[in-house]
Amino acid sequence: MRFRPTVTLLAVAILTLASCADDPEVGAPGTTTTTTLSSTTTTTTATGDDPGSGVDDTAPPVTVETADDTVRAWVDALAEGDLEVAWDLTAERSRVAIGGFEAFTDLRSALAEGFGAWSGADDATFSVVPLETGGDEALSVVILRGTIAREGPPTPAAAGVPVRTTGGGSLVEPFLDLGAVEHQPPPGTAIPADPTLEAFVPALRNVRFVVDDRGAEDPATEGADGDQQRASLEPGVPLEPGPHSLTVVLTTPEGEVATSTALYFVEG
Repeated sequence: MRFRPTVTLLAVAILTLASCADDPEVGAPGTTTTTTLSSTTTTTTATGDDPGSGVDDTAPPVTVETADDTVRAWVDALAEGDLEVAWDLTAERSRVAIGGFEAFTDLRSALAEGFGAWSGADDATFSVVPLETGGDEALSVVILRGTIAREGPPTPAAAGVPVRTTGGGSLVEPFLDLGAVEHQPPPGTAIPADPTLEAFVPALRNVRFVVDDRGAEDPATEGADGDQQRASLEPGVPLEPGPHSLTVVLTTPEGEVATSTALYFVEG
């Protein structure tokens, strides 16, 4: 018998992954945000020097520079309750992971209060960070940063939405689960301007770090207990006072991608 997550469990997960915020309920210490990666600003061009290669060298290159527009349209649709539009902007693997369109509609409220909250953030930024390009597909993550309001006043928040881009366009990939990520220091912690940021992640995953909306970086990794590895990074450039985010990006050779975002604060 196939297990299908309950609506309640999925709703809690969506509210968590939609933002890591300075909020006692969302983004509290120990909270992680898991989602898939989005499209990037990189470009790839297929070449077909070998007539028998089957590669169409006249095909347009895969470009991901509009991945942020896709994410904006997706969160706007969720905020407006237009789930058919939001579903059309969701990649196939995430559709399967969430349990199909019926399960998606069951989560209408959680999606609107979670990802949809970014639609009403006047100061929100949507920054495309390229990840990987291979063949006719590119992966990136769109970093959302700003202040969002739910049941209280607006608070600083951040999230990473993966995007999958092909010649046919970009689709969000927010619902894949590649294992738990444990941020160190815990989310919501005050950190120095020159911190060492760490995360314990599953051992059989490729891992990259994105500090704020900078480019993706390869952290130092070493084996940890059991089936985990520890990844660590020193940002290099001192962080300005205020909120900062770390998005941990997990990928697999099969093209799966997920993110986990933590929000920190540098005191002025």
